[in-house]
Amino acid sequence: MSFNFNAKNPSNNKHAFRTLIARKQQFFNRLVRRFKASTNPAERSFLKTEAKRVITELKNFSAQWKKNGFGNNAWVTRGVKTTNLRPTGSNSSRSHSKSSRSRASRSYGRKTRSRAQRARSYSAYAAW
Repeated sequence: MSFNFNAKNPSNNKHAFRTLIARKQQFFNRLVRRFKASTNPAERSFLKTEAKRVITELKNFSAQWKKNGFGNNAWVTRGVKTTNLRPTGSNSSRSHSKSSRSRASRSYGRKTRSRAQRARSYSAYAAW
């Protein structure tokens, strides 16, 4: 589904164009959510490629929005970037693991729990 906004098709279709852009943004957000939830490298590669294609389309839509004189176009590409396609979690980025290592070396206090603390935590999860 694509619209061709040019001289033959006058810019009287603002609502339809806005709807198309909103759906494309929702699609991008779904791709990002699936990328973050997936652990399959092949699927992640596909999702990243697809998201980059959607970003290109949204940039083109942004230019068309401005060209047609519909107003400000900043909302079209806001929050839509490839940095959203980075893995999340404990091993996600080097800077995070680096900072956790430096913090671990400076941490103080008791590393293991006492016998009473272990017994309390176990009894809290008992099913009976």
